[in-house]
Amino acid sequence: MNSTAKNIAAAYLAPKVLKRFKWQYLVFGVAAYYGLKLLSKKGVLPNQTGKALELIDQGIDFAKGQVGLQKPSEKLTPAHLHADVAPLH
Repeated sequence: MNSTAKNIAAAYLAPKVLKRFKWQYLVFGVAAYYGLKLLSKKGVLPNQTGKALELIDQGIDFAKGQVGLQKPSEKLTPAHLHADVAPLH
């Protein structure tokens, strides 16, 4: 798809998506994320929590790269997200 078509599609879809997006869920998610990080740093949560938070951080970095909020040298690929995750067998 060429860039003109992408821009037209984004201009049409973005307002519709943002209108339906519930911003309160984003606020709750951010509060929960930082609450878990704080509890993990204080040692209240088990050690596995740190690994889970690292995976969430990698996902956030990947999302930032997808929308252009990160420098090109820092961009992650989906393979980076799953590189250190053990299979569930």
